Amino acid sequence: MNQVTGHGRHQDFSFGRIYSIYEKHFAVDGKVSEFEVQDLGFLFDDYGGEWVYEAMREAARYKVFTLAYLTKVLKGFRARGGTQKEEPLQVVGGQPIYQVAEDDPITQQLREVYQAYAANGSS
Repeated sequence: MNQVTGHGRHQDFSFGRIYSIYEKHFAVDGKVSEFEVQDLGFLFDDYGGEWVYEAMREAARYKVFTLAYLTKVLKGFRARGGTQKEEPLQVVGGQPIYQVAEDDPITQQLREVYQAYAANGSS
């Protein structure tokens, strides 16, 4: 499905496009298993192409290329009511300060990922 984004461009959120991105950036050696296709299809059906696309962008930002991480990001989107990020607080005469809610699902999930990474090292 093509949709117009905030910048006036048409964006392709079809399953074919989502699969292509997954195959290129998430799959090991570009090989997608039957189980991954099925799970990706479930995510697409449950959350829609635009949310899955945005979750993939989020995963790429943090260099966490797993279906488990995509699922957590999508659950966070649902808990927050959408893919929007928190807006910075307006500060007069200085840089904007971002306020992160301690109970934000994405923040909690990122902490879990970082803690697991720190506990297991870089391997």
